[in-house]
Amino acid sequence: MCPSEPTTVWPGEFIELTVPSDYSSQDSSFALEPRSDCLSSRTVSGPHAWPCLGIVSSVSGSIHIMNDTNFPKALKKHEHFCQIGPVFEPQNSAQYPLVARDLPKLATMSSPADIVSTDTDGSPRKSNMTSYP
Repeated sequence: MCPSEPTTVWPGEFIELTVPSDYSSQDSSFALEPRSDCLSSRTVSGPHAWPCLGIVSSVSGSIHIMNDTNFPKALKKHEHFCQIGPVFEPQNSAQYPLVARDLPKLATMSSPADIVSTDTDGSPRKSNMTSYP
């Protein structure tokens, strides 16, 4: 999703973008995620990253993306700073139950000395060494 002209989204304000026509003519909910390949997203990270992952709803074919950071966000014309994807709930979610699996336990060691054996002079034993061509 991108603005049709250069714009600045000030803290506490929002940008209104039109939902692509290939999604739906009806208002719906969408998953919103930032695009890491756009220039403005690559320069900031952590608490200053924008927009945040989330769910947005369209109204009359448009969505509002709020600038909830403390910094203005300057967007270039046609800069694809985020993307949306459809959100849906399966009709029969009981058909796909969530199953917890027992994961194998990892071996634990008390110290690196448990896996490294050395000769009396402290050098690794020849039997533990692997030769490389």
